[in-house]
Amino acid sequence: MASKVKSIADEASQLERRERVEIIEKLLESLESDAREDPTDNEIAWKAELQRRSQDLKTGDVTAISWNQVRSEGERLFDGD
Repeated sequence: MASKVKSIADEASQLERRERVEIIEKLLESLESDAREDPTDNEIAWKAELQRRSQDLKTGDVTAISWNQVRSEGERLFDGD
């Protein structure tokens, strides 16, 4: 771990739990902001995922189901709450 990162982590570990959670939230927000500013990584990942899923359909490794089936299953799962 880089000395600056270790120093910050050591200092943060001394904070109250609520304050540590707040720092985590701020760091996650900053990562999300970075992703919005440079969507290239996300686009590459989504393209790869779409290609993988398309290949799975073509080879028969997975079977597609209709939207009606998906919706019905979702309603069944969530209505049980």
